[in-house]
Amino acid sequence: MPIPDAIANYERRTLGEIALEQIRDAIFDGTLTPGEALNDEELEQWLGCSRTPLRQAMKELTSLGLVDTVAQRYTRVAAPTGEDRADIAEALTAVAGGLLAVTVPQLTETQRSSASTALDEGSWSSLRAALAMVCDAIPNKRLGSARDQTIALAHLLAAASPDSEPDTSALGDAIARGDGQESQAALSALLLP
Repeated sequence: MPIPDAIANYERRTLGEIALEQIRDAIFDGTLTPGEALNDEELEQWLGCSRTPLRQAMKELTSLGLVDTVAQRYTRVAAPTGEDRADIAEALTAVAGGLLAVTVPQLTETQRSSASTALDEGSWSSLRAALAMVCDAIPNKRLGSARDQTIALAHLLAAASPDSEPDTSALGDAIARGDGQESQAALSALLLP
């Protein structure tokens, strides 16, 4: 049997990772709404997976704060309130601020422009989109969990702040200039009182 010179390089993903991604995306795009009950059997059918990968996904979503679970009572999409906003903003500032300081100086001009342009909208969802763009460019793969936490916290902040729109212009300007420290400071000024 002839052996090929090269084997195609592809990323292997577990069913739990696929389930996590699909549920997370459904939460982010509003298909699954804050406070909505999550039924294991319905999710298994929708995702085409068994209970074990679903439980792995739910455990990770719970650790990210996107799902609330109380054993034997309920599992539901997290529904943060205005009262939760300060804690979420503080956590997002701590996690994302460091990522911005490290990553922004390493972004290409195109990456900086894309993230800065996303912030021109001045909404919480645009903040999440810009942070996702910056996080996707993180050269240090050991920061992957910080990326996931940043995007989850940005989503929760948007859900906890439905009646306000952020002024993201200073953050956009700092990212466009490639200044990591100023990006970190602008995020802090935006989120913390």
